[in-house]
Amino acid sequence: MIRKGIGSGKLILFGEHSAVYGFPAIGTPLPLRTELSWIPPEAASNEQEDEPPNSAVKTPDEVGEDRVVFLKLLKKLQFETANSENFESGIWNRSSGIPRTGGFGSSAALCVAVSRVALNRPTREYDVEVHGLASRLEKLFHGKPSGIDTGMASDNGVSSWFRSLQGPPRRRAVYIPRWYIIYGAILRDRSTADSILQIDHRADKTPLEELGKIAANFLDIIAEGSQDESFASAASGLVNHAQEVLASLNLSNSTLDRIFELAKKHGADGGKLSGGGGGGAFFICARSRKIRNEILENLPPCLAEEGIKLSFPLRPLDFNGHPPESSIRHSS
Repeated sequence: MIRKGIGSGKLILFGEHSAVYGFPAIGTPLPLRTELSWIPPEAASNEQEDEPPNSAVKTPDEVGEDRVVFLKLLKKLQFETANSENFESGIWNRSSGIPRTGGFGSSAALCVAVSRVALNRPTREYDVEVHGLASRLEKLFHGKPSGIDTGMASDNGVSSWFRSLQGPPRRRAVYIPRWYIIYGAILRDRSTADSILQIDHRADKTPLEELGKIAANFLDIIAEGSQDESFASAASGLVNHAQEVLASLNLSNSTLDRIFELAKKHGADGGKLSGGGGGGAFFICARSRKIRNEILENLPPCLAEEGIKLSFPLRPLDFNGHPPESSIRHSS
């Protein structure tokens, strides 16, 4: 019997870096997915007679170092699970539309997909056990992950996340009023680990506290039930403030600054990086669908004229204030 699992890309809206100091983080899964399938060894020998039953990963992208890392992940999975199934055997296949090193959580999505396979919970509903297992697996990629990325990658809607003394961060669903954003990515000039190390070495944590307050303020304006236009204006103000603080921490760069400057010339209300910093993922926000569409049409050629290359093209993401169609399971 074939098992399947899906993990989503993610976009952090507010709270990156400050979340590890106890402040909330807010983020959303993206329509970018990593999909895994696993055929147990006893079924693999029947379905693919030409494949040895204990050969892991046959997809073209799983070669060289990728294959080595995936096999390490399966070994850690075997250690973290108490059931008797041998996940280091059988046939694994993977497909993914999440760019690597872009800040969209490719490793988190992979860990979530593997966890859904291992726990035999293929649905995309949030599941705290999937989240917990994925967070433990992600230690292979990031020594001390916060658990926020894997939470967003295992979710099916916008949520806020709060540090927990035991287990993964606590989750609370968030329904954002009508708001239009555009996300994309540029190449990074440093790794997330380097950015985290840089933050850890700072004696003054005041900017991190400010980022935490901004995230809390975003949750406050949602709770106020503001109308669409007033919400978009207040949210954009927080986006720009957060970007200023992130820049003061040396997490932004001149390319991101120029992208946001050009976006505002075409009607954007704000923009900020998303994730570790030093490039990578970012988003731009607009007060209406019309302005959002104008930015999507006019900004890319402007970037090209200035020689700014995107590692992931601009894509729209709309919020409409409604919960996801599927129900939430095991939420906190």
